[in-house]
Amino acid sequence: MGLVITGWIASAFVFSTFFMKKMLPLRLVAIASNVAFMTYGLLGLAYGDFSRLYPIFVLHACLLPLNVVRLLESRRVLAAAHDAGAERMVRPLAPYLSLEAHQAAETVFQRGEAQVHF
Repeated sequence: MGLVITGWIASAFVFSTFFMKKMLPLRLVAIASNVAFMTYGLLGLAYGDFSRLYPIFVLHACLLPLNVVRLLESRRVLAAAHDAGAERMVRPLAPYLSLEAHQAAETVFQRGEAQVHF
């Protein structure tokens, strides 16, 4: 029974990653998924199913360090962006921006308005 429950928990983690909109939570849930699937694979030893679960174990043993590295990279990028001044963040975007003048309290865009894609 523990093997089945662990498999469902691991699958639920993977399923939930498809609803993530932010990278850090996505990586954290992916890491939890990797650990859960590795546990699922190792439980196969106790239940005599390891030969069938070995590929799952190997896959998630390889994905775990990759997800940890990507999580650390994302945290470094966020920290650098946080530490950088607003001018340093906007400067690379300057060639793509244009200056517009608007009156005080003028509505520039409204909710539901079509977006312009370049």
